[in-house]
Amino acid sequence: MAEEPSREEHRRRGERARKLWATRAAPSPGGWTAPAGTRPAWTWTPPHGMRPRLDRAPRWVRVWYHTPFLDRYAHEWLWHHGGWDVIPPGAE
Repeated sequence: MAEEPSREEHRRRGERARKLWATRAAPSPGGWTAPAGTRPAWTWTPPHGMRPRLDRAPRWVRVWYHTPFLDRYAHEWLWHHGGWDVIPPGAE
């Protein structure tokens, strides 16, 4: 069984992740291509995840984003129109 990382290691990893998001985040798709048969931002996300940037979207998409059952289509629309921040491939 693997040993748990120390508290200090968790802190270092968190700091590295914050720095990566602050300096390398780019609008989606940011160099990523979703696998065939997936819905980007709904059934597939890049390895480092993504953060919504609704300030870049029109008002009607922001409403759509918060609508149950239809939100999956808003997630995908946002993916194709730069509505998410992602870490580009190879930015580590």
